[in-house]
Amino acid sequence: MSDAHERFFNIQELVHHVTLFLSDQDVGRLALTNWRLNEQCTPKIYRTIDVVSHRPETHLFQSIPGLQALARNIRHLRSISIRVSELAYYYNCVLTLEEMTSLNANDDNDDKVISRPAWLPPPDIRTCQFIAMPLMTRLTRLTVYPAIPTSPTYSLPSVDDSQATLAQLCWLIYSNPGLTHLNLHSVPIWSGFGERLFGDVIAGLSRLKQLEIWIICKSGHRLQLGSRVIFSCQPSIQVIVMHFLESEPGDNDLRDSVEKSRNMAAIARAHEPLINLEELIVKGSLDWASTSSVRSIFAHCPNIRKLNVPFIPHLRSSTSMGEFVGSKCRKIKDLTYDVHELGEFDDLPFTVLNTLPAQQLIHFTYKGFFNNTVLTGATIALQRHSTTLRSIRLINDSSLRRISLAIIFRECINLDLLSIPCYDGIGHYIDLTDAVKHPWGCTRLTLLHLGISECELPYNPLYPPYYYRSYPISLSDEEAQHFSRLECLYSQIGKLTQMKHLTLNMVKLDQDGLVARIDAMSWFPAMLSLGCFFSGQPGYLHLLSGLEQLETFSGSIRADTEEAQCTIYCPEMVWMNDHWPHLRLGTFFASEEDVSAPFRWLLNIRDEDQDPLMLGVYL
Repeated sequence: MSDAHERFFNIQELVHHVTLFLSDQDVGRLALTNWRLNEQCTPKIYRTIDVVSHRPETHLFQSIPGLQALARNIRHLRSISIRVSELAYYYNCVLTLEEMTSLNANDDNDDKVISRPAWLPPPDIRTCQFIAMPLMTRLTRLTVYPAIPTSPTYSLPSVDDSQATLAQLCWLIYSNPGLTHLNLHSVPIWSGFGERLFGDVIAGLSRLKQLEIWIICKSGHRLQLGSRVIFSCQPSIQVIVMHFLESEPGDNDLRDSVEKSRNMAAIARAHEPLINLEELIVKGSLDWASTSSVRSIFAHCPNIRKLNVPFIPHLRSSTSMGEFVGSKCRKIKDLTYDVHELGEFDDLPFTVLNTLPAQQLIHFTYKGFFNNTVLTGATIALQRHSTTLRSIRLINDSSLRRISLAIIFRECINLDLLSIPCYDGIGHYIDLTDAVKHPWGCTRLTLLHLGISECELPYNPLYPPYYYRSYPISLSDEEAQHFSRLECLYSQIGKLTQMKHLTLNMVKLDQDGLVARIDAMSWFPAMLSLGCFFSGQPGYLHLLSGLEQLETFSGSIRADTEEAQCTIYCPEMVWMNDHWPHLRLGTFFASEEDVSAPFRWLLNIRDEDQDPLMLGVYL
């Protein structure tokens, strides 16, 4: 190199700064320039390794030279993502190095036995070549994924042994006490020994900040395992996410582990509260044994800001429990409560909201349906946080039920997201009267998903639909009143000037007003037409002119109906092109092949600098 280049690359801080802007491939090429750059760039190359995302032909653990290079530079490794199969192979590689080191140090003693903890599995049968590798001890981030079904170049028996997998996971975690981020996608725990082993290695991570684990266990052991994990974490922890996956243990998973447990050295746990824990998320139903177990968990986590927990059944007083959670965890700002069991409802989350300081909650999600009592409590609780709420999600996967949102529309003035999914047979919906009862105060919405009933036109067998009548169109008093209410609804929607994603589903009731359903053939009357003053044809598309930021428009907005064929022409297309310049999805048709001539004209006049527009598929 020239003198200028040499002086530049002799400054290690500059080289480090340059490598931050280079890809791993470019850093590798730079390292091949000379020995000095190789020495400076090698730590960057091996600092982070993601085995999982690599293509099979470049798989690090299927390349002998690659493994040898990793063995030489493993001291630089700080973050790694691997699968269980690579973990098993690496475990055997470390044991190979230990055996070689022991033999070299004790050539005169052929009977030397290597001492290992009793809970570690023995080496696998050598069905492939093992590369001697030192132990990783400086990791700060570790991610382990399940083994893939397809067999890699090496196939080891321990990959299919869940007890061996757990031991290997604990071995690697225990060897890296400096871990700050731990993500384990497959943690099989079938015995008390496995529970204690995993809890002990977690207790040794004094710097751990984020823990996300997928635990495979019996359904009746979930609460016990979850409690073990929470109480094993050190006060440094900030995020705990636990996914519980139900499965049946195999014969090897139920082996007696008493002897292994006796040889374990117990690790002292810190019993001080997790004062830095801000997020506690539990996915999968838990069988809460008693109120004491619930209380102990929440009392141990006083500073939670984001709480996501499943339904808590078998509690005699959800009110007192909700008050306890709200009083112990006073900083909750994001609450998700999941009623897993079909047909269940619970007012516990709303009791929590009423116990928290007023105007504090920002995000709220409730998965379950409402009865009249719960709905009343929910309205009061949400009103208590009306000025701070930014998002509300009310999800019902068991039935289609009517609720009232008039207070939310009126008082939650800072809402960005209101998602109340409504599909055929499931979800919540409101009626038209509730929607137009008060002027909407939540004009900052960027996403709205809503189902509305009572929007279909009154049916009169003596008269044809309004769009088939001769000009000037004459409406009955009932029709005129109904269109007036629809006009009020469309006007409310048109004032949502920040709206980007809008989904509106029309819910139909039977003649008795009891059975609710969403018909794929339904559409909101006169929403997509401009109307005509001289002919008397109603149309309210112009009321949606405030939706200039609209990107997606879906739901009961079909444009392949008889009404659309008689009322939607090129003027409507010109209007949409001028007022909805960012629209990229409108579910007006069943497929792109069904697009009508006016809408096809709209597709053709879109400017090249505008977002591409797709006009299907309606749901």
